[in-house]
Amino acid sequence: MLMKISVLSMLLIAQSGAPVREAMLKGVDVFGTTQIPAELIQEGFGNELEMLVQAIAAHNDQAFMDSYAKITGEIQAMGDFAYVSLSPIMYYDRRNSFYLTVDVVEQRDKARRLNFLAPPAKRFADPDGLLATWREYEETGRALAEKGELKTDKLRCPAFHCVWGFTHPNLKKYQRVFQTEVPKNKEKLKNILRENSMMRSVISRPKSLRCFVRWKTLLRFRRSS
Repeated sequence: MLMKISVLSMLLIAQSGAPVREAMLKGVDVFGTTQIPAELIQEGFGNELEMLVQAIAAHNDQAFMDSYAKITGEIQAMGDFAYVSLSPIMYYDRRNSFYLTVDVVEQRDKARRLNFLAPPAKRFADPDGLLATWREYEETGRALAEKGELKTDKLRCPAFHCVWGFTHPNLKKYQRVFQTEVPKNKEKLKNILRENSMMRSVISRPKSLRCFVRWKTLLRFRRSS
């Protein structure tokens, strides 16, 4: 299964207590600029990128953040860039394979690609504990996948987007909760997505849907047959 990892997700993984697995970086690409080719990134940052993915696999949040800051800072100095971020992709295969995209916004594209609304400052209560339940579901599924106990090649999805599915016995209970409680709390969840200060801090950045889509799943959860 393919799983896109954001900076926030990395911190959640680091706190999950899942067993350490060795990682393998299998490829690097660059999005948003032609000023630096992927080959140059691999040649110049090969060791640092390996350290980054190993930190992810080891759930070492401090090592990850240190490597992330060093790599993005040095890449930003290589061109006329307004923004640089790293987007690792992790495959739950035998080798714990990673692919990594360097996301770049050039200065000339800043007005178009970094044009966001002012961040809201509202805070909301967790409606019927759905957000806490969703995080528990994600952490449970992640632990199962890392232990090789979750078949992710053919997930049956009763929602807009599925992270781990609900076929494993340890995940079945979450489907019932989401199917029952999400429709009743749809408007509250929409308000959280639009106006919550913590949520906005996560999604107000380039390629934000990668972080945002998991929460969006809750809004589009439908009853399965």
